[in-house]
This record gives sequence, structure tokens and C-alpha cells, in this order.
Amino acid sequence: MRSKAIIRTGLVAVLLTLTGACGTGDATVTLDGDVESEAARRLGKDAFKEAGYEIDTALTCDKTGSGDDETVTCNGATTKGQHARLLVRLRDDSTVQVGPGDQTLIDGATITGSVDGKDVFTKSCLGGC
Repeated sequence: MRSKAIIRTGLVAVLLTLTGACGTGDATVTLDGDVESEAARRLGKDAFKEAGYEIDTALTCDKTGSGDDETVTCNGATTKGQHARLLVRLRDDSTVQVGPGDQTLIDGATITGSVDGKDVFTKSCLGGC
């Protein structure tokens, strides 16, 4: 079973309010859809930047499939007008976590970024891995 944290505890929520582990206050995480798509949207822009492609607009992400056959596809544009696509193939043992700051990650997935149809990176983890 895939680990989904910060957390989708069976809830499909637009807004989650989380209490810090030390009781120091609340952190609010806003989700624009499901946990997997939100994590890909947040992390994809930095992954493209690390590969040398600055993303001009926020990535738009959609999840298809279920169980061990889930895929998140994100689309956007680079600052040079090139089409950017992020494809995240999740496995049953993948971990997806959305949290404030650098607490968002996707681990144990097949992640491919392409620009104008050419693969520019392939990874198994994005975020704090």
C-alpha cells in the first residue's frame, strides 16, 4: 500500500490544518486536488530548473489510474515557450507526502521530465529524499 503523508488519511480535502509535532503552532497546507498531483506540481518546477529549464507558469497536473497503476501527468511551459511535461508513474510502494516548506516529496516512483518531447531528466525521487 502506498504511503501518503501530510497526510491523506482517507480524506480528500481542499484544506488540511496540521499541528506541529512540538506543539509550536499550526501549519496550513492547501491542496489543489489530490495529494499526488499536488506533490508533483510543487516539486516539478524545481526539478526542471535543476535540469536547466526554467518553468514560466505553474504546472497543471492530473492523476489517472488507481492502486499500483497511478500516473500523474503535469504540463506547463518554459520561459522560452517550450512545452514541459512531467510524468510520475507511482508504484504500490511509492511514498507521496505534501507538507509546508520542504516537507513535500515523491519517493519510489518513475519520474520523467521532458521539454518539447525530449527527456531532460529521469529520477525516482523528488523533494526531501
